Amino acid sequence: MCAANTAHREKRLRQSELKLSHDEIRRLAALAERERIGRDLHDLLGHTLSLITLKSELAVRLFDRDPLASRREIVDVLAKREASVSELVALFHVSQPAISQHLKVLREAGLVRVRPDAQRRLYSIDPKGLKEVSAWLNRYRKFWATRLDRLDAHMEAKP
Repeated sequence: MCAANTAHREKRLRQSELKLSHDEIRRLAALAERERIGRDLHDLLGHTLSLITLKSELAVRLFDRDPLASRREIVDVLAKREASVSELVALFHVSQPAISQHLKVLREAGLVRVRPDAQRRLYSIDPKGLKEVSAWLNRYRKFWATRLDRLDAHMEAKP
């Protein structure tokens, strides 16, 4: 009976040790998975922040060098949503006077409208101005469409 108790006790001891080792393996596997996810997130955030920094630097250079491209960027933003000057300054990382000057030019061209909102002025696309631009461009589209059709026919006719 003593040998049976000893064997039974040893078996329970081995089972508890085995259970502890399985628990330890699960804990280590979960820890390794968390560390892997952490590294992946770190890499992803690092890449994203690098990309944001690069785009920000590019935007600043574009604003400094090419006012037409700068205005197109502003129009792209305003096409998606209304924005205040301070929001545009934060987005493009340029001075408030530079953004205000671009908005003034766009407003005078009839492409952007402004509305007061308490202490702020919110800017948005003016659809009337874009319709005028579209109508003006349609004349040239028709002109170039016929020219390009002729060029296409000429190129197909050549052996």
